[in-house]
Amino acid sequence: MDRDFEKFIGGPNLPAQFRMRVTLTKTRVLTFNRNVFCEIGKPDAVYLYFSRTHDAIAVEPAGGLRNDAFPVLAKGPSGYRVNVAPFCRHFNIVPDETLRFVDPNVRNGKLLLKLRQTVSATQPRRRKAAR
Repeated sequence: MDRDFEKFIGGPNLPAQFRMRVTLTKTRVLTFNRNVFCEIGKPDAVYLYFSRTHDAIAVEPAGGLRNDAFPVLAKGPSGYRVNVAPFCRHFNIVPDETLRFVDPNVRNGKLLLKLRQTVSATQPRRRKAAR
């Protein structure tokens, strides 16, 4: 393919019951849907790790609330969120917009998120109708 073309890595939309959705917002909140929450074992809190060489975030369920664990909070009927601002500040992770992880990978109950494999999930602002 010609160098002027850029491959879209986002893939097609999947039905909600099969979708694994994880986003990192501009305000440094990690959100995920019920499918991801169940795959990682429905934890009350998680540990966060960062690999500089792989530019990836690992999320590991914690065995309860501890000083170094981030609480998982319910967000609506089927969503969950983790406030990861201190983690992002420490590792200098500064998203300019909401990022959706293309392939959130769960292995042995741990979630792996590659920052190089993200697409924009920010919705464009609507223009107000002229009167």
